[in-house]
Amino acid sequence: NENNNSKLVAVNTFLHGMTTLAQSNLTSYGIYSVISADDCGGVEPHMSFGSSIKLYVLDFDLEKACGILNGDENFPSG
Repeated sequence: NENNNSKLVAVNTFLHGMTTLAQSNLTSYGIYSVISADDCGGVEPHMSFGSSIKLYVLDFDLEKACGILNGDENFPSG
């Protein structure tokens, strides 16, 4: 099973607000992702304004996630 030895890898870095849109897009394709922001676990969201926020996916989903986020025609939206 490819999930047993999988690692989280950064797929992209975004500014505040865009990360959740990207995560929603990946979720619609069945791709699990995690947001890493310096906002005290969401308790203090103002701490992440103006800073880069990373979006991570499992390593075996990296290529597909990059294609989706880059609008690759092999992964049409919708």
